[in-house]
Amino acid sequence: MQISELKDKYKGEECFVLGNGPSLNQHDLSKITDRYVFVVNDFHMHPLWPEFEHIFWSEASRISWLFGRFDDWKLRRLLKNKNALYFLRSEFKPINDRTKQFPEDRIYYFNWTNKRRIFDGDYEWDISKEIIFGGSAVITCSMALAQYMGFKRIYIMGCDTTYYYEVDKTFNNAYFYDWRKMPKRYWPRITDVRDLDTAYKSWKVIKKLFDERGIEIYNLSRGGKLDIFPYKDYEEVL
Repeated sequence: MQISELKDKYKGEECFVLGNGPSLNQHDLSKITDRYVFVVNDFHMHPLWPEFEHIFWSEASRISWLFGRFDDWKLRRLLKNKNALYFLRSEFKPINDRTKQFPEDRIYYFNWTNKRRIFDGDYEWDISKEIIFGGSAVITCSMALAQYMGFKRIYIMGCDTTYYYEVDKTFNNAYFYDWRKMPKRYWPRITDVRDLDTAYKSWKVIKKLFDERGIEIYNLSRGGKLDIFPYKDYEEVL
């Protein structure tokens, strides 16, 4: 399926963009299973994953496909949601054409590049051309998709932008889920720790550019370091 089909499909609507940070546990997500929701990576670990009716899942990492971390265990979990649309890098299309792992009527591919970087002040609004690197999957994929689809009010949750690893030298508080319940091959590694300072810079660029286009962004999660967006109370928003 062509990603250009989604241009302004939800023009003027509001959506929720969820990170995988621990602050996500502040919220009862059962209240938004019927809303438009963007998620990334291992959000399938949330017990409500199969229940979301309008959910957009993306992953930009090569690791999952090319280094054996994208196997039947993860596939089975992802496919439990019968409504999800899946977004992956275009280089994975030949693999899925051969393996038929994802349903063809629910998968979209995007061209991804790290030669252009949001934290350098660059941005690409037309993601049918390419999606550019922002320092995190939420910034790189979810925010890019949301603006391209025409959403005008974005509520972000679980985007903590905090160095949990450096606090206690473990990943125990890094995610909303217990990663030790995953197969060991999926456990976080030191190499998975991103430079969150660059992600924070990307968020600042996002705020400036989205403000200029009249796209509203509100943070519904307390805690963490992402303090550049106005806060709104989750219950009041609902």
